Amino acid sequence: MTARLKIHETFDGAGVLEESFVVVEEGGVWLAVEPGGRRWALPAGALEAVSARFGAPLDDAAQVRLVAEIDLPGGGRLRHVRHLAFGDVIARDYLVHQAADARARVVLATTAAGALTHLARAAAGLSRADDGG
Repeated sequence: MTARLKIHETFDGAGVLEESFVVVEEGGVWLAVEPGGRRWALPAGALEAVSARFGAPLDDAAQVRLVAEIDLPGGGRLRHVRHLAFGDVIARDYLVHQAADARARVVLATTAAGALTHLARAAAGLSRADDGG
């Protein structure tokens, strides 16, 4: 069974909307970018590393709206949430990663998507010049 969670979207240099997804399939975790069908395996521990490096513990009182969520291999969970703080005009998207035996950590979605893309491409031995991404 395949589960997908959109974690980010942006426009490329030609004005085409690119969407990034974390995909759980056959026990593995992948990063996919569409259109174009680009897909890279996420190294073991990548979600944990990004959450630890760029995230903070999720405040239990935080008022966030759940956009979507997926279960991860090993009993963890990844959620895409949206937060609109008082006085903000535009809501911000975050990823909430919760390993099986750990407290949930929240990371700005843009930051997480960039870090996960870097780790997945580096693990595949790719540079930005390899496919223009």
